[in-house]
Amino acid sequence: EVERRLLEDILPALEHMIRNSLAHGIEKPEVRLATGKPETGTIKLVVSVHAAELSVDLIDDGQGLNYDRIREKAAAKGLLDPERANDEAYLSTLILRSGFSTAESLSQLAGRGVGMDVVNEMVKQRRGQIGVYSLRGKGTQFTLSMPFSMSIAEVLLVEIAGQTFAAPMSSIAAISQVDRDSLQRSFDGETVYQHYNDQDYRQYILGAYFKPEQYSFAVEEQSAPVLFINAGGEPVAFHVDRIQNRLEIIVKNVNRQVLNIPGISGATILGDGRVVPVLELLDLSRRIANLTPIHDEVAAAEEARIPNVLVVDDSVTMRKVSTRLLERHHYNVATAKDGLDAIEVLAGFTPDIILLDIEMPRMDGFEFASHVRNNSNVRDVPIVMITSRTGDKHRERADAIGVQGYLGKPYSEEVLIQTLEHLLKRRGELS
Repeated sequence: EVERRLLEDILPALEHMIRNSLAHGIEKPEVRLATGKPETGTIKLVVSVHAAELSVDLIDDGQGLNYDRIREKAAAKGLLDPERANDEAYLSTLILRSGFSTAESLSQLAGRGVGMDVVNEMVKQRRGQIGVYSLRGKGTQFTLSMPFSMSIAEVLLVEIAGQTFAAPMSSIAAISQVDRDSLQRSFDGETVYQHYNDQDYRQYILGAYFKPEQYSFAVEEQSAPVLFINAGGEPVAFHVDRIQNRLEIIVKNVNRQVLNIPGISGATILGDGRVVPVLELLDLSRRIANLTPIHDEVAAAEEARIPNVLVVDDSVTMRKVSTRLLERHHYNVATAKDGLDAIEVLAGFTPDIILLDIEMPRMDGFEFASHVRNNSNVRDVPIVMITSRTGDKHRERADAIGVQGYLGKPYSEEVLIQTLEHLLKRRGELS
């Protein structure tokens, strides 16, 4: 039985996805007939449960994603990786980026033109994920995966860097042994692939990510175990130090601090009383390439420059929460209670990025953003507005001023950090 709150969380996302299929996927009757399709289009909803996840597939038999339009929009927004411009799997993921929309005009059916990024943010706030698969002229499939707060799951107990983890069997395509030399090359920073079932799986050493400071690769045998994981995008092969046993567990929710660790979806209590984290392998497989690896030279480069963040919000609570969150992610933070206070702070603090509320006394967010854009010293600093005002009118005004990011309250910590990292990286590339 699906918990009521989970249903309430996914219904808005499903509604948006269905409207998206109707507005952008299903062709007009005359077009369908001309291409040999039935006059009436079909949208199918398939719901299933896999271990600790609810999976919802929304499948239409429409025209598929317009990759030419996606490529054009992405290039115009500076989001396109030229080397992957013809990779349709990569292009499919771009429609989930913040602020990305291919809509030419707004309509009651198409919605407000805010795009699939809204759905992606809803899902991420629930630690879910979206997969997008499309074939030209055949249709599009959106796969929504949402974790249960408590569920019975079949898992494989594995040891990583001296700690036991539970890996859901539903996420594992295969378990195999690979030679020690290829694992050593991965540990040394080389990109290595393992071939299985007509696919290439990029290999990662999980111990080097969960415990980068303490982990040392020391495999005495000629081969060691890896888990093959099929996820949206690039399949991965995760090396674990040891495979223990397979069993059925109850997956329980854990506090937000633990959930902030990439790749952890919950925890379970074993028969001997030990508390064991449950891996979210699909989430980890998509994010691990962007996580800090073990190598000292990379760590040194990351620590060499700590970004400065200016948080401008009239709420004392929001300033404190934001400061703790950002400092936990290794940002240097200064705060201000409104626009005028922020102008004084700028006299002695040069931010690399600004997080800005809209409704504040004395000088509001729009006025302060305009001041920043007209100030030669900080005019190029990226601004992210974080506000409860999420209507199109406010977004359009922010965009006209030159605000690069716009997040609604309450926001997902993961989405905020990803937004900061993206804007800071983009600014570094342009400077």
